[in-house]
Amino acid sequence: MLLILCIIYNYLIVSNMYTQYYSNSKHNSFIDAAPAVNGELAWKLELPSQTGKETANRLILSDGEQYYVDALTEIICLDNNGKELWRKQKWYGSPIVYNNGLIYYQSSERKDDMEAVDTNNNLVISKYPIQGVIEESYLVLFQPNKKELIAQVQYADLPEVSIPEFTLFKSDENSLGYVWHKRFNNEINSAIPLINFEQKFILTFTQTQGHIFHLNGKKDSVEPDYSFDMPEDKDALFASSSNKGEIFIAWSKGNKISLLCLNNKAEEIYKIEFENEFVGSEPLVHPPIVTNDGYVFVLTGNKIFCVNQEKVIWQKAIANAEYATAFADNSVVVAAGDKIVYLDSSGEEKFVHETEEKITAPIILNQNGGFLFCTKNNVYSLD
Repeated sequence: MLLILCIIYNYLIVSNMYTQYYSNSKHNSFIDAAPAVNGELAWKLELPSQTGKETANRLILSDGEQYYVDALTEIICLDNNGKELWRKQKWYGSPIVYNNGLIYYQSSERKDDMEAVDTNNNLVISKYPIQGVIEESYLVLFQPNKKELIAQVQYADLPEVSIPEFTLFKSDENSLGYVWHKRFNNEINSAIPLINFEQKFILTFTQTQGHIFHLNGKKDSVEPDYSFDMPEDKDALFASSSNKGEIFIAWSKGNKISLLCLNNKAEEIYKIEFENEFVGSEPLVHPPIVTNDGYVFVLTGNKIFCVNQEKVIWQKAIANAEYATAFADNSVVVAAGDKIVYLDSSGEEKFVHETEEKITAPIILNQNGGFLFCTKNNVYSLD
């Protein structure tokens, strides 16, 4: 069973399981601004490989002025008009994070070295050691700044032991050791870990439990501050956190969906259960999407549900749904195959835009309040 889990896990890591994929390190897919978009194509940019290495767009980050595309083996910077400004090579399939004017990534030469460039592609940080990274490992949490790194490294199929394990840690600049760490033996991380910096905690998962670590001066080997049991019977499980610090965990089994809300001490705030279509239901595909006004969107492969005040207030069938982003006006945009479906806070359809290929990453806002999105080798802007 563990071998099967390792194979599945390795596929997920290379595909999409890395930090900031869902807007921020809390994975709540919330952007605190309201769109101003009519669904008209403003520009399209093709991004072919310039090095002969494989490229595939899988994430777009923004600093409010420029856009940074994670293209699997490269970071590609664009301006607001779709002009390519620069490219930077990185380790295949490794994460990128934008933080305080720097873009962080794993070196193209060594996966255990972190580098960072500024917004003009000037190298600012290099040879920053990422503790514990070896050939048979993957980063599933990667949250750096200039002085420290919080990360989680998953090990699988280790030749000397043939069992998986993972380590959660914090390290300081130029350090060859950990400030603190926790090793989980014979375990695979079963859901994407997250960090809520506003409320100062980390949430990670083993196969049977969720574990909360508070960021309060930890040192050396540490244990979780709080733990809670995971549901045993599930098809898929995702977690996110609100800006206020609430933890939302959603899971599906068949056509049954559960949404659990906890505080950062693992105490239950509420739990609701509801049903997807009896025929044609798809599992959850996304962490709960949480707005500042308390709207929670739950996305499956065939439908989006809107929860407010502890009940489902509307739902809408959307085939091939994969990503969603919510905004300050409680509207939500869903990427579903080659379609963009934009809904207002009542679930009414504002527009549907069809593109040429499958959309490969969550949709973000451009500087004009329109939508910026990508397919495998193209980037598009809608105004």
